[in-house]
Amino acid sequence: MAAQHISTDRLLTVEAAAEQMSTSVRFVRRLIAERRIEFVKVGRHVRISESALAEFIDAGRGPAAHGGRHPAQDERSCVMAKGNKPGHRRFGNIRRLPSGRYQASYLGPDGQRRYAPETYERKGDAERALVLIEAQINAGEWTDPERGKVKLAEYAATWITQRPGLRPRSADNYHWLLKKHIAPHLGGVPVGRMSTPAIREWRATLLEEGVSVSTAAKAYRFLRAVLMTAVNEDKILPRNPCCIRGAGDEDAPERPVLSVDQVFELAERVGRRPIGNIRKVAGSGYRLRFSRHGEMRTSPEVFRDRAAAERAL
Repeated sequence: MAAQHISTDRLLTVEAAAEQMSTSVRFVRRLIAERRIEFVKVGRHVRISESALAEFIDAGRGPAAHGGRHPAQDERSCVMAKGNKPGHRRFGNIRRLPSGRYQASYLGPDGQRRYAPETYERKGDAERALVLIEAQINAGEWTDPERGKVKLAEYAATWITQRPGLRPRSADNYHWLLKKHIAPHLGGVPVGRMSTPAIREWRATLLEEGVSVSTAAKAYRFLRAVLMTAVNEDKILPRNPCCIRGAGDEDAPERPVLSVDQVFELAERVGRRPIGNIRKVAGSGYRLRFSRHGEMRTSPEVFRDRAAAERAL
């Protein structure tokens, strides 16, 4: 059951509680998931108070005539959950819908009841789905399916807005990549359903449509960074599906480099001043005298000020 108040006694981690009862960590996690022991949520962490642990142990203490073993020494002697009774499931529930299909449900690590993302034609398929979900919970790889329903386009746009230290030019490039190359193909896909085959097909489609390898690599790196946040920070995905080898590499041609002689020639041309002069015309204005093909010529145009004449020269 969920804790109604914060206990003043010491709080234990799941590992410490398992060690104190001489049981496996998996057993303690199952007690929490099935709400058979009082626990406290501290942010994302789950803790068990010493008093709640002692109360649970005392509740399962049996008379000495039945063997005298302490419940902490034998998990089977603890208070048995409905799922451990003969004829009942150990983890989760399966019910048959009016349509004849089967629906699987379970209690997540947060104590909330969750339902499998789909229904099943056979009861055995639903049982296998629960086995996989239980394995994910025990391995710490379980993700909340509700959070994974957000669309990729919306999640990526929020990622750009909330990304710390992102320069304006980089943000503009990311928005352009999202709008031009990612959203039209993957924007409507829920983040929780992103997969490596889907990303591989998306990249191949970009290249078939004539997108350059360099631009496709930039879009892939941006998508990989977005999904890495979904894995490490938001816990929407168990692992990053952007794992295509070489997809983020760019093989741009090397830029040409000037030789030493070309550098000296360029420097000489830049520093050379045109041959010519500026003369003031009687009245007002300025006129140019310049050299062309070795011959001095006078420009027919009269400039209003000297600065304009110098710019023309």
